[in-house]
Amino acid sequence: FDSALNLSRNRIARWNQCYDIYDSAGNYLTSEARTLNDVRPLLTPELIVTQSLAWLSGRGDQAGLTARYVGESYLDNTQNADTRLAGWFKLDFDGEFSLTRALSHGKGGHFDAALRLHGDNLLDHRNYASGYSYPFLVQSSGTENATGTPYFYPQSGRSFFSALRLQY
Repeated sequence: FDSALNLSRNRIARWNQCYDIYDSAGNYLTSEARTLNDVRPLLTPELIVTQSLAWLSGRGDQAGLTARYVGESYLDNTQNADTRLAGWFKLDFDGEFSLTRALSHGKGGHFDAALRLHGDNLLDHRNYASGYSYPFLVQSSGTENATGTPYFYPQSGRSFFSALRLQY
């Protein structure tokens, strides 16, 4: 059994963000830099938790599960809710199983064989661990609203891999 906990509170004291500014009809007006204070750095979650459970047999077989939760973060340094990257969870499997006895059948010399299996994101959760954004401002009725367009990079869904290792 293995656990890891990462808690962090990272901040940028002063950040200059360039914004394109549009009117409410979507027409470009201008660009301006704005100073933001005490902002979370992009793609920096405040919480990461990993839990692993492993099994090892006397013959060298092994299997394990790893669960990982990564807290929310942002795609840019504006901390705008439109560019928030939701926290995500995944569960993975790893295993290696000896096939030496089953495949050796009286072969002379040194022979070793194993089947390696890996399952990624077993629960098939849709996870987005990275991406980028286009933050901008919209002027309407004398006010400015900060918004942005997020672009997410998805992680793979449920997937499986296997490998056969043969050594003579």
